[in-house]
Amino acid sequence: MPRSAHLLALLVLMAWAWSPAIALGATCGGGVPCQCGNAVASDYTMTADLGPCPGHGLYVRSNVTLDCGGFAIVGLGDGSEQYGIYLDGDTGAEVTGATVKGCEITGFQRGIRLRAAEQSTILDSYTHGNGDFGSHVGYGIDVTLGSKNNLLQDNIIAGNADEGIHFASDTGPNQFVGNVLFDNYREQIYVLASDGNTFIGNTTYGAGSNSLYLKDSNNNYLEGNTFKDRTTKVIGASSDNTFVNNTFVNSALQFSVYSATPDRIPSNNTVAGGSMNNTGTCLRFTSTWGNVVSDLTLQSCGTQVMSESTTAEPSSNAVVSTALTSSKLSVDTASTLSVAWWLSVHVQDAAGAAIAGARVQALDAGGNLVFDLLTDASGNLPAQSLQEYVRTGSASDDKTPHTLTTSKTGYVSDSRGLQIVQDQAVTVVLGADGGAGGGGGTSGSFSDNFDRPDSTVVGNGWQPAAAGDFFVSAGELRSGAAKGNHLALVSTLAGKDQTAAADFASVDNNPNPRLGVMLRAQNAQNYYLVYRRSGSSNQLRIAKVVNGVETVLASMSIKKPALNTFFRVEGRAVGTTLTLLLDGEAKLSASDATFTSGSAGVLVGSNSIKAYRTDNFSATAQ
Repeated sequence: MPRSAHLLALLVLMAWAWSPAIALGATCGGGVPCQCGNAVASDYTMTADLGPCPGHGLYVRSNVTLDCGGFAIVGLGDGSEQYGIYLDGDTGAEVTGATVKGCEITGFQRGIRLRAAEQSTILDSYTHGNGDFGSHVGYGIDVTLGSKNNLLQDNIIAGNADEGIHFASDTGPNQFVGNVLFDNYREQIYVLASDGNTFIGNTTYGAGSNSLYLKDSNNNYLEGNTFKDRTTKVIGASSDNTFVNNTFVNSALQFSVYSATPDRIPSNNTVAGGSMNNTGTCLRFTSTWGNVVSDLTLQSCGTQVMSESTTAEPSSNAVVSTALTSSKLSVDTASTLSVAWWLSVHVQDAAGAAIAGARVQALDAGGNLVFDLLTDASGNLPAQSLQEYVRTGSASDDKTPHTLTTSKTGYVSDSRGLQIVQDQAVTVVLGADGGAGGGGGTSGSFSDNFDRPDSTVVGNGWQPAAAGDFFVSAGELRSGAAKGNHLALVSTLAGKDQTAAADFASVDNNPNPRLGVMLRAQNAQNYYLVYRRSGSSNQLRIAKVVNGVETVLASMSIKKPALNTFFRVEGRAVGTTLTLLLDGEAKLSASDATFTSGSAGVLVGSNSIKAYRTDNFSATAQ
């Protein structure tokens, strides 16, 4: 035998002699004791510590419970790439339904690793002292390779060489509940491009870089957690994450751009409730936008809110229902910080009965529309945020007092001023006036064939576009070069019983165009709509739109229209009956009592920037 072969054989024998509890590739569980490197193939309860293990500690297979009973699985502590407990799946061959509980894991590069694991549970375990403390590589728990729908609960994760727990890219959703993490070298919790996870009732504290580092991750939900001593950071392309009733102790919350090519910016995240204290900065926005913090109690903050940015990447965020002190705000000249309060509105009649469908409008101090909504069946609006002021640099632009106007056909309108410097709940009582009009116009008739010079202004009694844009070209009404809905209303016409009709021509059926007329319109968010839809679904529809949400009342299939060939859509509203006519023939009817009066108009919508064609509009109201 060659000398090298003798040496290799000797090393193998020495390894086996040094640690007899090694059985690489073997299975254990049930009545078979587990040794280092075994795969637990049936339920197993440990009766003694295991290790030091020179390789992985134990693999856990699908639908198996490993109960360590408080005993430890110990590695060599040399930082080599070994894992204490390993749920080792693969894409298409996931480990599912495994349970690990009551384990202490230390001395491995990663204490527990979930690789392509699904619907598995890690409970009541203690993972500490894992990783390479020279290079600071290694985690207490590692969740990777698409692991999802797992529960990690009531674990202690402490003193590991890099992160406490790492959620890798393309993992999630997972649940992380009631865990305690402290003194991990860098992040206590690191979430990297991992979406839809739930974090509830966890506590982080002690040394490290960040309590939580949420990077390029979306739609995560965090409630009732306590973050102590280190910053919680939301960074990169992270959006639609929600923080609810969390506690930040001697800790900041920062939303920050991630410098790259191009830069990645967190946006549209929400913080609701909870408390925060920090002798330094509490809330910090760094070149980020669209984030809303509401109902957060700020205590003993050196700086309550810092907003910093560049002219190329300005910060624009909002704080709602949170008491702020001007001297504790730091806002640079490229940033805007909106400070607002909640307004709730209830509308009732003189007898105390709720009034549904009342129109409530709010204008700010500059006369700008803040909202225009209808009350629900209980006479309520959803809570609205109204700005007190907008801070840019050291200057504040006051947005209050506001004007609140409430109206409904048959009632005397109510208009009042509101000084918005705190949350307000307003009850509006409308008295009956016996009137029958509505919508701000008069009964009668209106028609427009658009036979006038080209213009970017429609004119001739039309309101400026209630949404989107219209222009007159070649004797027709054309929709603007933008995707979405384009709406125009006739400001001079309103009434209960209505007709509205127009000729339409589709220029492209693929982007799902919607071409039709509006009846009893209250505003751009509330109206009846009769229309023809083309594209993936070719239908005639009668619908109602309430606070911007469409409900189809009736529909029928129809063939796709020929391109650039006019067809006529007519809508009629008489009492509670709605009727759609196509080219003069009645096709659909529906019954609804949401809107009793209003204006008429035209709607063109599509997923294209092409200009769809409308002509020969006519309407009557009485």
